[in-house]
Amino acid sequence: MTLRAFLHVFMILSGLLCLAQRDLSGYVQPVYQGEESTGLSIFNTNPESPDGKYLAYIKYKEIVQGDHRGPETEAYLIIKDRFSGKTKKITTVYTTNHNGANALWVIDTLITCQIAHLQDFEVFNVKNGESILGKVRGELGHDARNNIIYFFRSNERMMELHKDRIPFKLKDEGIWTLEVLSGKEKHIVGLEKIKSVFQEQNNEINDDRVQLLHVTPSPNGSEILFDYRHFKNPDDKKRKQLKGYINLDGSDLRWVPKRPIHLVWYDENSFVGIDLQDKKKQVKRYDFYGEFIEISAGSSCHLGVSPDNKWLSGEFGYYWHEKDGYTRVYLYKYQETEPYAMLAKWQNAKITWKWKAHVNPAFSADGERLYFLRAVDGKDKFEAVFMYLKKLGIIE
Repeated sequence: MTLRAFLHVFMILSGLLCLAQRDLSGYVQPVYQGEESTGLSIFNTNPESPDGKYLAYIKYKEIVQGDHRGPETEAYLIIKDRFSGKTKKITTVYTTNHNGANALWVIDTLITCQIAHLQDFEVFNVKNGESILGKVRGELGHDARNNIIYFFRSNERMMELHKDRIPFKLKDEGIWTLEVLSGKEKHIVGLEKIKSVFQEQNNEINDDRVQLLHVTPSPNGSEILFDYRHFKNPDDKKRKQLKGYINLDGSDLRWVPKRPIHLVWYDENSFVGIDLQDKKKQVKRYDFYGEFIEISAGSSCHLGVSPDNKWLSGEFGYYWHEKDGYTRVYLYKYQETEPYAMLAKWQNAKITWKWKAHVNPAFSADGERLYFLRAVDGKDKFEAVFMYLKKLGIIE
């Protein structure tokens, strides 16, 4: 190699190293100035209304000294006008540190959130604070599409954490949709049918104490991915976690043979998620049969993906801090395994990992802003934060 060629390669490698070490943590801003903890929704759920006018977050009266299993604590759904800065309390909710109240925007002025942990949700008009349909029994999935809310009813999921509650009727368990403007509910598939079909497809899939969760519609809402968790053996203490698939019309019900976790739909035919078989826990893209397509990003845990699929964000380590004691949030360019930048870091692992206030990154609909949750060092506190990617020149 000539000296000129060597210097060219050295400059390229040096540039890549600088990118990997870029620190943008000084540009992160909290969504709320106050002593209370604030939360967002589940990972990759945009907290802004579709038109970008409003921002939804949860303000806690006090946070839970425990994980996502509870106990519940009192908190408040707050809507903030992004342009005037004015805030309004919409309702009181009872939730844990984990995923806030799972607030999801339906349209510019309608938002839904979990009122009672894992049991009831409501839909609110943010202009007047009114509940438009009253309480609906069930647990919200990820995202709403085309004025439709996707939710599920799972006794094993709810009753395991809340043994004093009235269970759902057995015939009502399964995956549902709610057409918000008409109030019409539709039972897409029952739990008993899911059990039966899955066992026909793989006799190693058990029907013992099955939990449903993570109901996730595709970008146009015509397809649904969901989690199916069961005990493979009667004496097992931990459920085996599988992924299922079904069309919105109830057809093509099947289990997905390979199960990455923390899935985000990439397009109508594929999704990205964390490869649990990969020691580095890299982000990879798969088709909805679970077949590998490509590497999407480096090591991560919970994911946020930009609307144009050019950027990903997530925290690492994987369900614990990195070797030096820090939890860090990274920004990746799609298909690059080294981070483009480090966005935040902290050492308060108790809040993030033991008390389960997960980072849960999410991009705004225009891709210009990124939201996530960070723990505050030296305090029992977490806070919802954001950064302007466009103002930093990261996106065009």
